Amino acid sequence: MKTKQNKEAKPGSLVYVPSETLLVESEDPHQTTYLFTLQEPKVFLVLERSESSYRVLHKGQKWFVPKNKSYEVKNDS
Repeated sequence: MKTKQNKEAKPGSLVYVPSETLLVESEDPHQTTYLFTLQEPKVFLVLERSESSYRVLHKGQKWFVPKNKSYEVKNDS
């Protein structure tokens, strides 16, 4: 598995997210939100993208992951 930091991974792509990355439930700074810190690195399917983050599915819930903490998974071939 190769990874490449890519600020434009498309929905349907896979992204690698390192441990200790903070996931947030909402991007709205005026809304109370849940936070989750990854204890180990994970690979997520990109559901949506915004200007600064990707929306991914983790444990049955949708979360936002910062693009600058995400690396697109590329096929080795």
